Amino acid sequence: MVATHIDERPVDIPFEDIQRRYPQVVSQHRGVSSIQGTGIDDLREAITAVAAELPLMGESWPESWLAAADALQKHESQYVTPEVMRQTMIDKGVKPEDTGILARWLHDLGDILYFQDDEYLDDVVMLNADWVTDHVYRVLDHGEIDERGIFTRDHMNDIWRDLDPGVRGLFLRLMEQFDLSYRAFANRDISIVVEKLSSDPPSHFADV
Repeated sequence: MVATHIDERPVDIPFEDIQRRYPQVVSQHRGVSSIQGTGIDDLREAITAVAAELPLMGESWPESWLAAADALQKHESQYVTPEVMRQTMIDKGVKPEDTGILARWLHDLGDILYFQDDEYLDDVVMLNADWVTDHVYRVLDHGEIDERGIFTRDHMNDIWRDLDPGVRGLFLRLMEQFDLSYRAFANRDISIVVEKLSSDPPSHFADV
């Protein structure tokens, strides 16, 4: 887990809580700056060491799998349906029974985002993780979301106005998937963006 904007925003990550929930998170790096280059060398060494131990490292992929991965990477759309993804794989020679395995591997590698086990996200495959990240950061950097972290649907429609309305809902669900926001129980049209919350407790909890 890497905080890459140390020179732009304070780092307040509940790492131990995250690690308990996601045991695959092996370490954190808090002092990294994408602008200044601070901490990049240490981060590179840490990633190299961890990557060398990953289960998929050293696996030999059939040429058809490599061709399918390349075709998805070069696809003209930012996202597709699972059916389009599977047909793209089959067109490149991947066996139909292997498409699910390849999709999971590509997801694990970060080449695509495809949450096969999430009923709200299993009908879309995001092909460009950088594109997704950019849209998420638009929320995290949005100046009109105050320290209460309230993210309204008006905010959403403004920030993500370049997305189709249905896709905006998918992005909101993606933020929830990564614990970046939570839907309010009393009003489902409001979400709470965690990073926008003040680190100081509310005044009525200050003495608790």
